[in-house]
Amino acid sequence: MAAFCLNAPIMASPEPSMAERVANHRVLRSSVEKQEGKFAALKPGDKSKILRAQDRIFELLEGKSATAELSSADRTRMDNAESEIANLVASLDPPAASAKVKCSYEARIGSNRKERICRKVGSSDSMRAREDFRRLQKQ
Repeated sequence: MAAFCLNAPIMASPEPSMAERVANHRVLRSSVEKQEGKFAALKPGDKSKILRAQDRIFELLEGKSATAELSSADRTRMDNAESEIANLVASLDPPAASAKVKCSYEARIGSNRKERICRKVGSSDSMRAREDFRRLQKQ
């Protein structure tokens, strides 16, 4: 997902900047706390889950100027928290509920540099194999 925009297309994207990530979470947090728009239908339990996940994210980002400063374990924690938030928000839109997303960092072939890859939950392994095969062909 591009810069944690909940309506962004699912694709590999560059890592959002620290400022973008924090700003997006602050806007989301404000809407959740005020129960504005679609968040008016948010269950109290889901609201508290979103706020707790954001607390974890803000704690991980505290004192950091770039997400690259996070350890691998902290990046995983942050991605898990963001995926949890995205899935809870997606559950508010019935058609989007089946489009849950799981993101991971995967090394590019021929490089140690990792890129963020997001896929719909339940997408087949054959789809991943096709993507890997296409990547191999491009080299």
